Amino acid sequence: MGNFLHVDVSTNNLRKAVKAAPDKIVETMHRSLARSAIKGQDYFRLKMPVGVSGFLRQHIAIKWNNRLSVTVDPTAPYADYVEYGTRPHWTSVHNLEAWARLKGINPYALQRSIAKKGTKPHPYLAFVSYYTAKFAANDMEQSLKKAIKEII
Repeated sequence: MGNFLHVDVSTNNLRKAVKAAPDKIVETMHRSLARSAIKGQDYFRLKMPVGVSGFLRQHIAIKWNNRLSVTVDPTAPYADYVEYGTRPHWTSVHNLEAWARLKGINPYALQRSIAKKGTKPHPYLAFVSYYTAKFAANDMEQSLKKAIKEII
């Protein structure tokens, strides 16, 4: 009776695969993170309030901390105030004029309203975090499966 199962591992091919594996995995993960960062940026733009000028949506930065760490954040100085709202506070009419005029609102009335009520939150971070993490997990899983097949 012949051999039922025969496995022969070429040591040269195995050495090459093991040697190339770390670089291949890091490169695969880096590309996956890049796709996820761009997708996160898209989700920010999708979920953020439009406002008048679009400044908030236009200022979403992708920052690489290293090859395997990326941060996607809004860079507008008032992004946190949009997300969480504000308590009643006094602000200068000068800070409100351009926005109020574009909205057709009296800036002095807006100033008084903010002083009395604060501003309402317009949350977007939970949506962005959830869907970006979901996309990233799926993309990385698929990318790593493909890379491992290529290595082996």
